[in-house]
Amino acid sequence: MKIQNKKTADSHYNMGNLYCKTGDYNEALIKYKKALEIYTKVLGLDHPHTADSHNNIGSVHFRNDEIDEALIQYKKALDIRLKVLAPNHPDIANSCHNIGTVYYEKGDYDGALIQHKKALASANSCHNIGTVYYEKGDYDGALIQHKKALDIRLKVYGPDHPKTADSYYNIGIAYDEKSDYEEALMEYKKALENYNKVLGPDHPNTIYCQESINVIEVIQSSNIPTSE
Repeated sequence: MKIQNKKTADSHYNMGNLYCKTGDYNEALIKYKKALEIYTKVLGLDHPHTADSHNNIGSVHFRNDEIDEALIQYKKALDIRLKVLAPNHPDIANSCHNIGTVYYEKGDYDGALIQHKKALASANSCHNIGTVYYEKGDYDGALIQHKKALDIRLKVYGPDHPKTADSYYNIGIAYDEKSDYEEALMEYKKALENYNKVLGPDHPNTIYCQESINVIEVIQSSNIPTSE
């Protein structure tokens, strides 16, 4: 019965996501609230799914310009996430970012600054942990952490920022070390596009990234079978 009830909650939650994508926020709110009600009964107050429901309810209120209610829901999501997730988990950073955005809309710039700094601290922690894993030769561990850092930086900085480019580049390096050259090349190219846009072609980061791409392309070309 518990599993079946959770599946019902999942259905409401997924329907809420679909309504959000179509811009029907009133229906989305109904579905998210129903999911929250069931998750709370089946999984308890302190569960990631419960937090996700609060977060999405907050997002709907924010889109409807109901920022005070959005703030209440975002804070509930953060409180739960702080209890049940690791300190550097992207969802915690996401909550801090969301709360910071509400404070900004309310004109509380000091409050907004505090929350965005917390989100960035989480991203930097993921980056640092990923770097340690890389130095230890644990490239899978490095990938996990650098991808978490990327998720946070995309939310906080957006796609066109040197820190976001750094995350793409770090992910590329980890794939490179695993000899997964296709994935590495894809990440390097994302980083290069960003570096060119925000730093320019003559910046050291842009040059290093282009050199990394060149090396992989040489490796790939040397592995192409020759026809006899």
